[in-house]
Amino acid sequence: MKDTSNSFKIYKARAIGSFFLLAFLAYGFGRHLFESESYSERYTGTLFIIANSLMVLFIGILFRKTLQQYNVLVGNMYLFTRVFESIALA
Repeated sequence: MKDTSNSFKIYKARAIGSFFLLAFLAYGFGRHLFESESYSERYTGTLFIIANSLMVLFIGILFRKTLQQYNVLVGNMYLFTRVFESIALA
């Protein structure tokens, strides 16, 4: 029988890693498109930047539960810094 708790932890770790990588790409492409002359590219860039902010927020939410197992204060501070980062980048 397969341990569902372990497979969920692996799934969550993969999701966090994917969000880390996709956040870099979304902000990079979004910033490039936002600085263009075309309005449609600016709107697309804006959507990418907002998607980056949402991914940063989800990283904080998902990673908080992992960090709280070791230290509650560290988990809460990590979430706070991720919320602040997502607001600052939006």
